[in-house]
Amino acid sequence: MATLNEILANNLKTPVKAGLDVKVYQDEKYVGWATNIRCSDDFELQGIRVLGNHGDIGFKSMGFTGQMTIGTLVLDAGISDNLTVPERDGILNQTPKTFRISDVSTDEVLITIVGGICGGADITFQEGQLVTKDTTWRYINRKDGNVS
Repeated sequence: MATLNEILANNLKTPVKAGLDVKVYQDEKYVGWATNIRCSDDFELQGIRVLGNHGDIGFKSMGFTGQMTIGTLVLDAGISDNLTVPERDGILNQTPKTFRISDVSTDEVLITIVGGICGGADITFQEGQLVTKDTTWRYINRKDGNVS
């Protein structure tokens, strides 16, 4: 693995990704018009305390919460190049989704989100701006690379 100095000295492609450098897939469907994505893992750590010791002596996990927000532009009716999001009547019967975020130039999968269920959607109509939809997903696990 190259260091930053080696990358700069040899004019190599930098390992840093920008939003335009990645593609988002929901199951096997490419999600067009995605503007941003954010994944947050909460390991729900709790400190271990014992008598006679000031402060925590370690930590234990009380659970896990994975949450992802995906921003997309709202498309005209009849254009399906976007996230599949349940409507109000289907929220309890969702099939868990797998999301893959891959490098645009190499198609290498950078992150895989497993067991994603849509938890909410916000649509913004703002004067002079593009109409956007931010969806929030809860997931079971996030892994680096491709997971089958």
